[in-house]
Order: sequence, then C-alpha cells, then structure tokens
Amino acid sequence: MLSTPEWEDDCQKEKDFDTTIELNVINDTEDMGVMHQVNAFDAYTLIFLRNVTHVIFKTDTDSIEYKKDCINDGGRQKVTLKKLVQGEEKEIGVFYYFDEDDGKFGPKYAIAIPCNFDENFRGCMYTFFPILDKKSPFPLLMHSTFDLSSNRNSINAGQRNRQLFENLLDFFVGQVTKYFTTKEDCANVLKLIKPISFSESYDFSTPFEGLFDKYLEICRKYVKLQTVNDEFFAITEVLSNKLCHLVFVS
Repeated sequence: MLSTPEWEDDCQKEKDFDTTIELNVINDTEDMGVMHQVNAFDAYTLIFLRNVTHVIFKTDTDSIEYKKDCINDGGRQKVTLKKLVQGEEKEIGVFYYFDEDDGKFGPKYAIAIPCNFDENFRGCMYTFFPILDKKSPFPLLMHSTFDLSSNRNSINAGQRNRQLFENLLDFFVGQVTKYFTTKEDCANVLKLIKPISFSESYDFSTPFEGLFDKYLEICRKYVKLQTVNDEFFAITEVLSNKLCHLVFVS
C-alpha cells in the first residue's frame, strides 16, 4: 500500500500528497495486535520506500512520526532518519544509500551503510519492509525483491532468490569500492565486506548456503588486497584481519 504512489497509473507523480489509514482498534491485546506493530515499527523501512518521506502514527493520546531527509553527499545519497514523539525529535541514524532501480516498482537491489561505519551494526534483510527472520550478513542493511514466506518473515528457498542474493552481493561490493576509494576509506571498506561472525569455516545461512565462494570471487573482481610491502593477500586472509590496504580495480 505504501509503495502504490510510485507506480499507480492514475497518480500524479509530480504532486506530494498524504495517505491516511484509519483503524478502529477494540481490545487490542494480542501479541501481534495493531498497537504492538505500531510500537515495533522499523524506521529503517523508510529507506527502501523511495516515495515515502514520513509515517505518522496517531492515537487518542499519542503522536509518533518517523521521517527521512535525503541529501547528495559527493555523489552519494545520504539519508537521515528521525523520530518525533509529541514534538520531541530524536535522530535514529544516518546512512549512505545506493540502489539499482527496476524502472517501475522501485529498487531491485539496494544497500544502506551506516555513515559511522559501525562494524557492530545489526539489521534485517529487506524486501521493502523488514524480513524479520533474516538478518543481514554484513554490518549494513540490504534489500532485494525476494520471494517471501506467506507471513513474509523469511526468504523462500529457490534458485531465483539465490540468484537475487548473488546479484545483490555483486551490487554491494561494486558500490562500496566505487564510492569509497580514498586511502582513509580502506579500513571502512574492510569492515563492510567482512561478514558478521566471520570464521575460517564461514558460510551464508539458509537459503544462501554455499554462496560464500561466489562472494569471494566477487570481492576479487572489484579489489586487490595489498600489504604495505606491496605483497598481495587472498581475500580470505584479509577477512581474517591481515594488515593490508585496498587497491580498487577500475
């Protein structure tokens, strides 16, 4: 529903407008009731809903607003998320955002990188909205148009989803090595391309198991991994915290 203004033929895309959804809630005590879902709203969702700039939840007693501001930062889009409760504003996070558009329904592949490059950042995978049972394998947010389970909490097994994830990995490493190319960026790039909880026996979790070797090939395509002595390490050695810097492949 929130993405409808993007592609509905009858909409005037050049005009801003508000969409209001009014719900009459009676005895809302269920664990997944309306108020529970309002309170658990994932503000990062706004990043991947391109034509939605703010969401406001109003009850008889409260007003909670989530909004995003976007600016161009040296060719990179920077997205700031904020939360307003009863008029009091709090910053949620600032991200570098990159996407590849499919021309109609919005981004087919997208990533959102915390601007502070926090390697302890944790987030879900997204198909516009969060996929609650699937965490991002990297310290950033990742989106693609996956086929999901009926409750949309998990990603279905199947070749289409595996191919989407492989393409998303290629998009992710390509964008990171394209837009973060200074010597100062190298340490941050290494933080980003190293999977969370990486070990020598690391692999992606279901339904993407077995694709880690393909990910290593993608990394080799975009970066050379060089030590201060002009020696080269394998990407697996670099992910194990060997001292090196990156030489980006043009």
